[in-house]
Amino acid sequence: MAFMRRCWALVPENRPTIETVVDFVREEMKKLGEYYQKRYQKHSNDFLSFSVLHPY
Repeated sequence: MAFMRRCWALVPENRPTIETVVDFVREEMKKLGEYYQKRYQKHSNDFLSFSVLHPY
């Protein structure tokens, strides 16, 4: 939430650069990927596999 406030800062100097935003998004996507890999590892080694998306 604090990061989003910085993105909408009134003073342009306080706003993050596009590189900072990209790095932030990549890190968050990496965290999500690791979370889903751990959560669904018992179903499959590939967290995007069909068996994970449809565990029936």
